[in-house]
Amino acid sequence: MKTSVSEGRHRIQWIAWMQIDYLDFTDDLASLSHLQQQIQVKTAKVVSVSTATGLNIHMRKSNILKYKAKTNQV
Repeated sequence: MKTSVSEGRHRIQWIAWMQIDYLDFTDDLASLSHLQQQIQVKTAKVVSVSTATGLNIHMRKSNILKYKAKTNQV
């Protein structure tokens, strides 16, 4: 079984002196955006980085919450 700690390559750098090392038990992610386009870009980045690092995102367990959200009509 692969673990993020044992391989030492799955770290999230928050700021220069803080990082998350134990990603085996990371289960919450929040992303805030003002525009629908911003959330789409952020979601695409999360998908690409999680795929590259071996983290699995369960789409059935994921939720998108909107609060006074406006969408741009095409």
